[in-house]
Amino acid sequence: MKIHTSVEAFRAELDKAGAAGIGFVPTMGALHAGHRSLVERARRENDTVAVSVFVNPTQFNDKNDLRRYPRTPEADARLLEEAGADLVLMPSVEEIYPEPDTRQFSRAMGQSTISTGSFSSSSIARRTAICWRSFSPK
Repeated sequence: MKIHTSVEAFRAELDKAGAAGIGFVPTMGALHAGHRSLVERARRENDTVAVSVFVNPTQFNDKNDLRRYPRTPEADARLLEEAGADLVLMPSVEEIYPEPDTRQFSRAMGQSTISTGSFSSSSIARRTAICWRSFSPK
């Protein structure tokens, strides 16, 4: 299993894998049995299994939640290797977001709050952005 912190190096490894079937499992780390089962299924169904482990700061409204979110890279790497992952991307925030996030969110009077939970449209868009950055042509 190869672990990369650079999107460029990760993409280079994916290019070597070719189009023979790549299973991609995006995660935010602190991996558990559910993550293991996703990696194991990807292993059964694909020639190459790639996993991202990235605690995305844009997933958190409260900076204290981000600060407290568990980060267990060594344990995550062990679980991923045991489950059969081939490639792992463990980038820094700066690798994914080279420019600081200066967005500000507010709630206009009379409007409902925009959901930012795990399965909201904005969450899916952020995950799509990470996948796009990892897999899109150079």
